[in-house]
Amino acid sequence: MRRVLVSLFAGGLATASLHAGLSDFTTAATRQLREATRSARNGSNLPNLRSLRNLRDPALRPYFFQLAQHSDWAVQVHAVLGLGELEDNELLDPWLIQQVSPIARNLLVSHALDDEKFTLDQMRGLLAWPLLEPGSRLLLAAELHENADPIDPDILQSLATNPDLTIATFASLMIDDDGSALAEATDRLRRASGAERSQTHSSTLVLIRQHRPEGAAEWLLQLLSDDTMRLSAEERYWTIYALVDIDPVKGFPYWEIAVPAAPTREEQIRWALLLMEAGAPMGEAVAGRLQITDDEPLLAAMLVAGDAVSREGDDVVEAMADLVETEHAASIDWAFRAADRLTEEQQRTLFTRLATLPEDGRVTPRRGRVATQAVSRLLEIDEEAVYAMLREAEDDSMQQVVLLLELLQSGGDRASVEAEKIRRIGFDRPDALALLLAARGSGSMSDADRRKLGIIAGGGGRVDEPLQTQAAWLYLQRMGMTEKALAAVSGE
Repeated sequence: MRRVLVSLFAGGLATASLHAGLSDFTTAATRQLREATRSARNGSNLPNLRSLRNLRDPALRPYFFQLAQHSDWAVQVHAVLGLGELEDNELLDPWLIQQVSPIARNLLVSHALDDEKFTLDQMRGLLAWPLLEPGSRLLLAAELHENADPIDPDILQSLATNPDLTIATFASLMIDDDGSALAEATDRLRRASGAERSQTHSSTLVLIRQHRPEGAAEWLLQLLSDDTMRLSAEERYWTIYALVDIDPVKGFPYWEIAVPAAPTREEQIRWALLLMEAGAPMGEAVAGRLQITDDEPLLAAMLVAGDAVSREGDDVVEAMADLVETEHAASIDWAFRAADRLTEEQQRTLFTRLATLPEDGRVTPRRGRVATQAVSRLLEIDEEAVYAMLREAEDDSMQQVVLLLELLQSGGDRASVEAEKIRRIGFDRPDALALLLAARGSGSMSDADRRKLGIIAGGGGRVDEPLQTQAAWLYLQRMGMTEKALAAVSGE
């Protein structure tokens, strides 16, 4: 009996000691949340706010509502995005967008349109709001125009006479009249100062490529043929770029004329990328005009990949993967954009290959970023493929780290379940990442794991500050201190 009492007494001391140890991390976690989310002039708090958004935790809703009223426009942006991400449909609230500062509103409208976070009805409502800034009104009008949605002519006419020449020029491209509005805007562009003309030219070309208004090709042809527009060599290049993109048939003759007679390697790459971006054919004629030979591996790979995409060939995945593996930055960017033209099965195959790191462990920073981006895209079309890769990844490998990091950005409940299966025996980075991901789930957590989470929150897990901030929130929540966590981030 005495032995039993001694054993029970010792066990009680051990349990008490463990709980005391757990409570010791509360101060460190609270401090981390308070310091990491405090506004800073250099914006160092913003990655931490983004990290809290990634938790998709409904308990953070009051915090984001509070931040939406913050004086810092960048904080307002994170707050409204955070609230939108907590909605089942992940749409942004137009009413909230009306409450924030103009610069935050412009960024939120642009983000919402890029990521399809508005319904058509929401777009119409915001467009009709009389206090909306002209820049945001133009973007909404352009999106509705692209969707063949009727727009109040008075709104377009008001935009076409706006002092901002970019707004006036692009609005004029959307007006269905006798061409007088566009002629007036073009004349304003012709008479503008060099800096204003250059800025307007660049911004308008971006909008043209995004929204492709009817009549844009004819306007671009006018710019190229009118000497009074005084286009610089660089401006001419980007004008041809936009023209080939929206109308390859009209643009290709200008491309042929513009390519230098004896192009340098840099010029070969630039003019090849122009055609690749437009999805134009990349056959022998292009190789001959650019004077590309087989002894130039990068240029040859660009031609093969561009040609495979343009003709939708069976070899397109292999060609694009080979090009990406040259680690040429501009080609990598092109490949991820061009992947939108592939079938879902082709995308799955391509992203799986790019997400898989070399077995020899030799991974350059650029190759690591490619893998991360590929995992992100693969999650959008086939979550199961990512989880299969996670299960097969060698423990503590770079492959495991890449998968866990991306799942921490966009993974849901399923990701937490998969992370719980990973063996965690220490505080190396993969172990810390797996624990963070598991802690985000609804499953129970042992005292030992909560202790490890507290250590990570206190800076002992070899993770960066945004993930340390996540750990602090999760630790306090797992300890039943959600209110304390909210008070910490709210500065109370």
